[in-house]
Amino acid sequence: MNVSRQKNSRIVQALRLVLRDDPETLANLKPADLTKIAYGPWSEANRYFFKRLGELPAVTGLLAGVGVPQAMIDEGKLAFNNTQTAETAHKNARAEAQRATAAKHEAYSVYSKWMNRYINVLAAALVDDPQMKEKLGIVAR
Repeated sequence: MNVSRQKNSRIVQALRLVLRDDPETLANLKPADLTKIAYGPWSEANRYFFKRLGELPAVTGLLAGVGVPQAMIDEGKLAFNNTQTAETAHKNARAEAQRATAAKHEAYSVYSKWMNRYINVLAAALVDDPQMKEKLGIVAR
């Protein structure tokens, strides 16, 4: 489990403890065990969670009372933001790799067409000289 997910899990556990008598606020924050879901839903849930937590200063005060200071929440949010930055970099790198692969395939296609024309022209021009065909890389049959 990565650092961001661990911090979120600790904050969620503390939230459930301090808000056990206020299920409406707890439901409004939508904390969930986010350690076992795919990245996309995890990311969206955390984005919403930290946004709502920032809008409820009374809840952060309650969390501080049970050993989850604002610094820990900020640390968790920073760790989450770092995952977002890394995901963006990953997507950009993957897109660049796809563009490079497409360019490689296009270049190969152009080269392959040229090579086919080259072989056809040489085969026609050297129909009577199989030894020269062999020297130029065309298998004479």
